[in-house]
Order: sequence, then C-alpha cells, then structure tokens
Amino acid sequence: MSGLVGLGEGYLLVPGLIYLFGLPVYVTMGTSLVTVFPLALVGGIIKWLEGYVALKAVLFTAAGTIIGARISGQTIIREETFFETIKKDVNLKND
Repeated sequence: MSGLVGLGEGYLLVPGLIYLFGLPVYVTMGTSLVTVFPLALVGGIIKWLEGYVALKAVLFTAAGTIIGARISGQTIIREETFFETIKKDVNLKND
C-alpha cells in the first residue's frame, strides 16, 4: 500500500468519486483540493522547519498567484457576461 502514496491522492480520489459515486467533476475537483490543502500545508511547514524553503521565493510566488487569480477571475466573469449577451442577441434575432 505504501507504493500508492507516491502517486498522489488525485490519482485515485477523483476517478473514484466520479465512477464509484457518480459525482460531477467539479465536486470531485473541489473535494480533492480540500483534502490536499491540509496535507500540503503540514508538509510545507515541516520542510520550512527543516530549512528547505526559501521564504522570499514563497512570498513572491504567493503574491503573483493572488494577483493572477484576481485578474483571471475578473476576466472570466467579464467574458461570460459578454458571451451571454451575444447569445441573447443571436437568439432574439433568430425568433
């Protein structure tokens, strides 16, 4: 069983939730993220305490991730609104 640990939990968790329990993909992805986060947090803290983490690099990466997620989130919202407007316009013209 210890050989499966190296594969990562997503290898079994996501397909298992989809095929065994019939859950939608977005639920399985969210579940995987929720279960991975505490494990990654504990692992990161252990590696930091052991001296394997460059804290400056972590801060720059975290800042870039936060900024990028914010920008991409706003872009997706705008594009969805834009495409929904076009779909409505096209549907009105087809009637």
